[in-house]
Amino acid sequence: MEAIDFVIPSPKLAEELLAEMKARLAVGHGYGLEPTPNWDLGALGAAGALRSTANDLLTFLAANLGYTKTPLSLAMAAMVKDRRDRDRGTIGLAWFFDFRNGVEIISHSGSTGGYLSFIGYEPRARIGVVVLSNSGTGTGVDDIGIHLLNPKAPLLDVSALQPPKERKEIEADSNLLDSYVGRYQFPSGQMATVTREGGHLLLQGEGEVKIVFYPESNREFFARIMDAQLTVNSDAQGHVTEIIFHRSGADLPVKRVE
Repeated sequence: MEAIDFVIPSPKLAEELLAEMKARLAVGHGYGLEPTPNWDLGALGAAGALRSTANDLLTFLAANLGYTKTPLSLAMAAMVKDRRDRDRGTIGLAWFFDFRNGVEIISHSGSTGGYLSFIGYEPRARIGVVVLSNSGTGTGVDDIGIHLLNPKAPLLDVSALQPPKERKEIEADSNLLDSYVGRYQFPSGQMATVTREGGHLLLQGEGEVKIVFYPESNREFFARIMDAQLTVNSDAQGHVTEIIFHRSGADLPVKRVE
């Protein structure tokens, strides 16, 4: 096996590379196709703030497919060997498995503010695909990637998609906004905080970035960066009990924690 030398750049060189990469960074676009700033998750960057290129990701796929020699080959093989079944399919270590028409596709997709991505490969034919989008609309990369690897897998019928709903921001009651501030819990157990900045609410799940929500009524809010909305529910005494988090057709009750 070939030895690979790793070179750690000096801080000055790293800054220069960062500036050069920033100049080439594709601008992300939110749900309404308006430009949106990049997410920065700090120490949790691997959860959704990594930057890469299609060529870099194809190099990674080449290593997984055995075209490129790497000391990580045994680790890469182990990542797809141990598998678990779950409600939405089979999962390995960071990889998901799709079986259609006798074709196995190993892939992973993701989204962050203003971007969507797909990386996958067909191990029998030893081909891989990368699909990147600088629009965070929530559709249109997984089906393209899977279809390229398995032509019998259908593409998304875009004619059936509804265009983004036009939403208009209003000036909400400041006292009501203050009453929504607090700690909440998702059904998964993940904790979240709701804060207020001016006339906006900010929702932040543990380990995630803050998402700004704009009022379209005193109890309904919408995000611009993604297809997501909030509805605030209160009891008969007017105390806030939960926030319903609407995203891509799903409605999650996020309970208030006193």
